[in-house]
Amino acid sequence: MVLKKVSGHLKQSINANLLIYLIGACMIIYIATRAIFTSVLEDEIITSDSYIFTGLFFPWNSYVDANNHILNSILSWIFTGIFGNSLFTLRLANVLSFVLYTISVIGISKSLTGSFKRLIFVSSMLMAAGFIEFFGYCRGYGLSMGLIVSSVWMVFEYLRNRKPVLIILAILLNALSIAANLNLLPSFLIIAGFIAVLWFRKLRSEGFKSSDWFVIISWVFTIAIFIVLLKHSFSLLAAGKLYYGSPLQSGFFESVFTTNLYMLFFTGNRTLAIILAAFILIWVFAFGFVVIKNILTGWGKSGVLPEAKKHPVSQSSTLKMQDGKVLSKVRNIKASFNYLLFETKPLTFMIFPALFLGSIAGIYILHYAFNIRFPEDRTSLYIYPWAIGFVFFASEYINSRIFNTSLLIFLLVPVDFVTSANISYSRHWYYEHYDHSFVQLVKDSSKDKLPGNITISGYKIHQKAWSYYVRYKVSGVNLPDFVNFPDNKSDYILISDTHFKKDATFFKDYTTLAAEEASGLMILKRNIPVNRKLFLRKILPEESITTSSEYIGFLMDTVFTMQEKSFVCDVSFKADTLQDMQDCSIKATIWNSKHESVRDYMLRLGDLSLTTKPEYNYSLSLIRLPAEAHSMVIYLHNPGKKEITLRSAALVLWELND
Repeated sequence: MVLKKVSGHLKQSINANLLIYLIGACMIIYIATRAIFTSVLEDEIITSDSYIFTGLFFPWNSYVDANNHILNSILSWIFTGIFGNSLFTLRLANVLSFVLYTISVIGISKSLTGSFKRLIFVSSMLMAAGFIEFFGYCRGYGLSMGLIVSSVWMVFEYLRNRKPVLIILAILLNALSIAANLNLLPSFLIIAGFIAVLWFRKLRSEGFKSSDWFVIISWVFTIAIFIVLLKHSFSLLAAGKLYYGSPLQSGFFESVFTTNLYMLFFTGNRTLAIILAAFILIWVFAFGFVVIKNILTGWGKSGVLPEAKKHPVSQSSTLKMQDGKVLSKVRNIKASFNYLLFETKPLTFMIFPALFLGSIAGIYILHYAFNIRFPEDRTSLYIYPWAIGFVFFASEYINSRIFNTSLLIFLLVPVDFVTSANISYSRHWYYEHYDHSFVQLVKDSSKDKLPGNITISGYKIHQKAWSYYVRYKVSGVNLPDFVNFPDNKSDYILISDTHFKKDATFFKDYTTLAAEEASGLMILKRNIPVNRKLFLRKILPEESITTSSEYIGFLMDTVFTMQEKSFVCDVSFKADTLQDMQDCSIKATIWNSKHESVRDYMLRLGDLSLTTKPEYNYSLSLIRLPAEAHSMVIYLHNPGKKEITLRSAALVLWELND
């Protein structure tokens, strides 16, 4: 056998265990390094702003959205409270979960035969570039995989050591995994079923002991979590916030398989997707054929499992009992299922096949019974470790030279990792990537402007990262006016090289300050600054204004010629209760002649560093007002109607001209 020969050679040339541990250590360092240097993602900012920094992460008191991966939010809230607010601290829970995931994968691999097979299994599970990236973000996907794989490991360890504490850990880790990722509910139920069988077997053979009270407590805790999260998932579904898949995908293959292929290995090659799907289907049919055959021929006492070959028994269609009686085929099948449930060895081979096939069945059930879309990319990423585990443990059961040799194809996983590894950007969200150097460049090159009194335009998805860096890295810079198609009225433009190349002449008045190779993003500065002409100045009464009104007016319904003109609105004030301003926004509403709103401009004060800038010049860009513009109102929106005290409030409206 090829793998046995290679495994034997591997033992002679190098210690396989040492190599496995070295891979694990290197990958942990890699993920930790990525968590430090990879640019912040929009989803991370939304999670941190809405749930972590507010402390409102429980379903009954938080904003309803699937972006809240509850356990991730709780752990990140704890870590930021202890270690302070930094991007690495936000991601620390996931980094630590990768340590747990690595240890668990290595522990599970000990149930495989052959050092080389173990090595391929570990490298496939730890070096899939797209999969492991999720352990370096402040998201629930990596965290949940670390927990649920460790729960599987506890099942394997219990089968070896029979310690009750391992059952308790398996139950708790499984429960915590769904608190981090609701997509794991089908997998959770499968593992819970295996754990219940193990515990029932223990009670059947040993009776009830004092340690079983702790098992019961763990089950109660798990059932409570399951009920709460199941109810939460249905509330998300009812609210239309269960982001489980895209309506554009046509079926399981397109939604789950092809999108996962891209998320794992960043290739959309359809031919490769079909080949890999066929490869997995061959394994499924081969495994199913052998399982059915062995059940029908008296699985268990027939000695078909590798470890059972020490006690070979005739593989006839009947099964002899201890008293020498021969069972009928019907009773033989019943005995085979009894062996599956109450003997040790089949469970070690069946847990990954059950997780893989059962999770796919769960996806179909959710789709057809509850009209939930097929999951795509990261929402079905858990299929990857279940598929890898299925193939490797099915190979132990099938025990075929051809099938064992086919495992060599998984060596492509570490090869792909070596060619694509990086520590500075996310390949999942490459179009969001730029670091705070872009923001610093804008600040350094606009020293002639008042703090914040500059105009920046860019695609809306980049606004979140920019606001994050303004708050925590480079204060005193305005936020982008998030329009999808920047124009020549902005001092700075944040744009992709694709849009730049489409119409380079449009940007002839700009100089490139910096470009990010991975994402293709560019920051441009206008060569000749836009001419600002004072259009309107208004100073509110010098005495303090204390109010709990929802709308605090700076400019009331003012009529003037404004069609297709561009303005910058500067609002400055001091606030006594800064913490009450986080939910507030500076807004400008444009009305038509019928007093109908035709456009709104908004700047969230929570996106800026209020705590470090008690007096700040908030700059809101009003680029190219609509042709039907008739009047304008500018105000502070206080949706919570909290009592706010403003001092030294003033408004300046600048008209922008070439």
